[in-house]
Amino acid sequence: MTTYTKDQIHDLVAAEPQIVSFTKVDGSTRHMTCTLDIALMPDTVVTKLLEKSEKPVKAPNDKVLAVYDIKAAGWRSFRVESVFEIKKSLAS
Repeated sequence: MTTYTKDQIHDLVAAEPQIVSFTKVDGSTRHMTCTLDIALMPDTVVTKLLEKSEKPVKAPNDKVLAVYDIKAAGWRSFRVESVFEIKKSLAS
């Protein structure tokens, strides 16, 4: 089983869409096509991000990463330690 750091996952999904596979808290497996590239997000999401960047920032949680789920069209997060596979999305 491959282990990933938060920075590694962040860099991969920021560069291009990835399919991140992880084990959810309930024990089920999830495969999420996600990105952090604002060019792949709807304008409404980008506008909210820009508005949010003007507000005070919470202390980061090194155990969790928030990403934009392309298929669900919304923000989702997962625990970094639960990720067991990352592969390039064919949709990219």
